[in-house]
Amino acid sequence: MLDFLDLLRGRVFRFLSYSILILITAGCNLGSDANEPVLFDEPIVPPYSPNPNESPKRRGGQIDPDLLKDTFTVRLVSSENVRTLQDNILEVAASLPAGSELSIPKNVARVNYQYRTKSGEVKYSSNLFYRSIKIVSVPPQYQDLYPVDRIDEINNLPTGLFVTTTVGSEQGGEAIAPVIPVAPSKAFLSLYEESGRPQFSFTSYFKKRFGNKLNNGAIEKLVSMGADLDKSERIMESLYETVDRTEFKDSDSMFVSRNDADYYSIMFEDTGLVQTIGAWSIAVFGTATRHGFGHVPCAEFQSEIVRQAYAKAGYDHKTDFSKKGGNELFWTHTAAVVNLANSLNTAGWVPWEAKTYIPKTGAIAFHYKATTPGHAYAIAGEGGRFIVDNGNPRGTDLRRISEKILRQQYMTGVFFLPSGIIPDTW
Repeated sequence: MLDFLDLLRGRVFRFLSYSILILITAGCNLGSDANEPVLFDEPIVPPYSPNPNESPKRRGGQIDPDLLKDTFTVRLVSSENVRTLQDNILEVAASLPAGSELSIPKNVARVNYQYRTKSGEVKYSSNLFYRSIKIVSVPPQYQDLYPVDRIDEINNLPTGLFVTTTVGSEQGGEAIAPVIPVAPSKAFLSLYEESGRPQFSFTSYFKKRFGNKLNNGAIEKLVSMGADLDKSERIMESLYETVDRTEFKDSDSMFVSRNDADYYSIMFEDTGLVQTIGAWSIAVFGTATRHGFGHVPCAEFQSEIVRQAYAKAGYDHKTDFSKKGGNELFWTHTAAVVNLANSLNTAGWVPWEAKTYIPKTGAIAFHYKATTPGHAYAIAGEGGRFIVDNGNPRGTDLRRISEKILRQQYMTGVFFLPSGIIPDTW
């Protein structure tokens, strides 16, 4: 009976870590709608002609179990490229189908080389890469393309194999599906125009609070400081990749197990190490719950998204968010909405009025006047109509939400972007 209860308890924790349910509050929660079935594109695989004399028993088998010591295994939830390093650029070594398994060394270093895109462009990823990985197996229907000797050949490439850190975790999990746009409700149109432009504004308040920083990207100054502009662009790319809900995303960008969430949260507090996975779980199940404000975790969740965006882009967020500057972005009590807005402002992020400017995907947005009590969330697409917050980490469309909750949480008054990132006007 004890073994059964332990098993059941483990399943419950795993379910909780991937669910959208969260402790309900007036300021920081909504449940998301059911997701559409997950569909994946056909994987692009390199040509391979199996040896007709090869024993079928050799096809698609697993690698030597001894090679899997001190590693964890992940199962791909979508097709994924594994890469090898050539002339300091990560090139595709194989494109594996969903259901393939990879082994990744525990405590493996995360690296950030340039990689070649499908179009042939060479660029940096907003996500880091695991190195020294191994292909364990592929699904049965792909074993003719990837027999054991082919897997061995790829696994033993001289510079090793690399894969993006968003491939998954030991827990795996269903991919985050795109949000399906809906027609605007009467509730939405009572507060917003159909385009998403608010029918309300708080200009005088924001001018008083933020002064000349309001709606000022200082682009001329940043253009003359190329490194700073590059930093802003890379952080923005990371934010976009994390919260965009117009394309499929791996679930690990938001979710890890509850045990891992606690571990990563404590590690950050003890060592300053920021993860690049599990932003929702770490913030909600980890930090906010451990410190007693799990019922109001919205600002902590957005803080974790910002910290991870810096890490994914290759920067230390403490250069902009510091104890000395009075905006440490490190909370051991309720991470109030007003404090998060002030921290972003002090870090040099620019506040933009949603009445005048179109919220960019990846922006950190605030309800009403960005005061407490209030709400904070990330813009996830559709000109501000898709959002990601603690109650909707898989994303939702504001056009489907009731007027009461819109007024309580989603009357977007202002949003912040890294300095030099200029949004379009309505």
